[in-house]
Amino acid sequence: MATINQAQIKSVIAEKNELVERINKLKNLVFSEKFESLDYKNRVLLRSQLETMRAYENVLALRCDLYNVDKSLLKELK
Repeated sequence: MATINQAQIKSVIAEKNELVERINKLKNLVFSEKFESLDYKNRVLLRSQLETMRAYENVLALRCDLYNVDKSLLKELK
């Protein structure tokens, strides 16, 4: 198995944290009154996007676990 260096681990941490911020923003939109004013197709696509982003975040979280990343370095979903 190939080894992973600290720069790659930092990259995964940064990617996960950025994604968590985007998920939280999208989740805030999905649960807002503004969301209900969007047309049906956009609501469906945004919900699908949120689900996909959550799945991707789960993969990044598993990678962080694999690399024994300190949990205090990771942002949490709201």
